[in-house]
Amino acid sequence: MADGTNGFDVSTAPQSLTPTSQEKLKQFVARIEKLEEEITRGSAENYSMNQINDLRKEIMFFRRNANPVREMINGIIRSETPLIHERNTKYFKDILDHIIQANDLCDTYRDVISNIRD
Repeated sequence: MADGTNGFDVSTAPQSLTPTSQEKLKQFVARIEKLEEEITRGSAENYSMNQINDLRKEIMFFRRNANPVREMINGIIRSETPLIHERNTKYFKDILDHIIQANDLCDTYRDVISNIRD
């Protein structure tokens, strides 16, 4: 994947670096939205407080693991190393945007779960 100038060319890297994380987050959001809908309709007898707490733990686990990645990518963007070409910065910024978006979703759904618990 080197481009011949002792640097790394991320334009040849896969477009989606974490498809499993994105899919996991989508599945998780669907579970939370289903729970919220069932509670709104009054048909959420199938959910126990343990299941709701498990959802909360999962969202916190995801967020806790995404934060170090965000910091690492942010460090790469800010670094002035000759190993990362300036033209590749847009790819890292795109990754950073996705991580920030995932963190925002985590915050939103953490609040939803807190409201469900109340």
